Amino acid sequence: QNVRRNFLADNFIKYCFCHVSLPCRHFAKSDDSGRAVLPREGRAVYPSPAKEASVTAELNDIVRKRLEGPEYWHLATISDDGSPSSSPMWLDLRDGKILINTAAANAKNSSLRSNPTVALSHIAADNPFDHVQIRGKVVEVIEGDAADRDINGLTKKYTGQDEYGWRAPGETRVTFLIEPTYVRHFVPG
Repeated sequence: QNVRRNFLADNFIKYCFCHVSLPCRHFAKSDDSGRAVLPREGRAVYPSPAKEASVTAELNDIVRKRLEGPEYWHLATISDDGSPSSSPMWLDLRDGKILINTAAANAKNSSLRSNPTVALSHIAADNPFDHVQIRGKVVEVIEGDAADRDINGLTKKYTGQDEYGWRAPGETRVTFLIEPTYVRHFVPG
């Protein structure tokens, strides 16, 4: 029964971790008996973002149209404590980079400054299986009046209003420009 349990566990690990876009070697390794084991502390080991890509990924016409339109995206970051976080976001394109804006007091600000690696996802309103995945890194941080102009521009794009009307008293805004390093548009079938 132990042999069967180890076989099932090994194959489950291989199945779960090898059916993603990264090779198996990043997640599971073999011990001396050849059995697959998870890395220490039971967490997957991810490759360095610097190894993922060193050049800007191309945005095809479909992806560019979704980025330029008033489409809602989800931004995934790694929090300061190492836990993942996902937030719905307004965004836009600027010179081939993805523009997002958040309040300086928001946890996203701290997370993006401490770990600039991000992922963005979008699903089509008429088909949730038609989706876009983008991975990238923050390459520029903009503060002050320019960040205020950016949130007003996003407000105009998404609501038609000229100014962002949900600002808390004393709130300052921060813009992050993200360079895409991986882009995937997928429609099954």
